[in-house]
Amino acid sequence: MKRSKIKGKWIWGVLSTTLAIIFLFSVKMTAVYAAEGERECTIVIPVSVEMKGNAGNIKSEVFEYALEPADENSSTEAVFSEVEVTQEGITKGSFKEMRYTRPGDYKYTVYQLKGESKDVIYDGSVYEVTVRVVNTQEGGLATEVWAVKDQSDQKTDEIKFINQYKETTTATTEAINNTIHHTTTNTITKSSIGTSSPKTGDKSNVMLWGGIAILSGLCVFFFIFEGKRRKTEE
Repeated sequence: MKRSKIKGKWIWGVLSTTLAIIFLFSVKMTAVYAAEGERECTIVIPVSVEMKGNAGNIKSEVFEYALEPADENSSTEAVFSEVEVTQEGITKGSFKEMRYTRPGDYKYTVYQLKGESKDVIYDGSVYEVTVRVVNTQEGGLATEVWAVKDQSDQKTDEIKFINQYKETTTATTEAINNTIHHTTTNTITKSSIGTSSPKTGDKSNVMLWGGIAILSGLCVFFFIFEGKRRKTEE
C-alpha cells in the first residue's frame, strides 16, 4: 500500500516537472520570437556619377538610376534615384532607405537608365549589390554591403557611373572655321595669280592694232583684184 502511494507521488512529481519545463520553454520561445520580430536595421545605398569631357553650353543634366531585386528573397519594388549634375565633376545621390527584420543575404541589380541627350555617352555598367544582414552580439541586426561591377571578381563599396560628354560642338565649329578660312585664302590666291583685269591703255592699243590689220588686209585684197582686172582688159 505504501509502495503504491510512493509510486503515485513519484509519477505525479515527474508529470508536474515536465509540464513546468514545457511551460517555461514555451514562454521563453515566445519571448525570443517577439524579440526577433521587433529587431530591425536600415540601410541607404549610395550612387554617384562622374562627368568627363567638355559640357559646352549644357548647364545641368539629370541622370536616373534603378535598383531592382535580383532574387525572390530580396523581393521589393524597384526604386529609382535621380542625380543632377550642374558642372563637370562627381555628384552623389542615393536610393531610398530600405528596412530589414531578418538575417540573410539580399541581392539587387543597379544600373543607369539611358537618357535622351545626344551629347552624352551613357555608362552602361551593371552592379550586382549584396546586402548581408547579420546578428550582433547585443541581440540586434547589422548590415554588410558590397557590389560587383559587370560580373567581375572584385568587390567594391562604391557604385559609380562615368558618363562622357561628346566633344563635337567645339570641334565642329573649329573645323568649319578652318574650312572657310582655307577656302577663302585659296580663292583669293587663285584670283590674284590666274587672271588680271586689262588696263585702259592696253585695251586701246589692241583696238588700234586690230584696225590697222583690217585695213592692211583690205588694201592687199584691192591690189590683187585690180591687177587681175587690168590683165583681163589687155
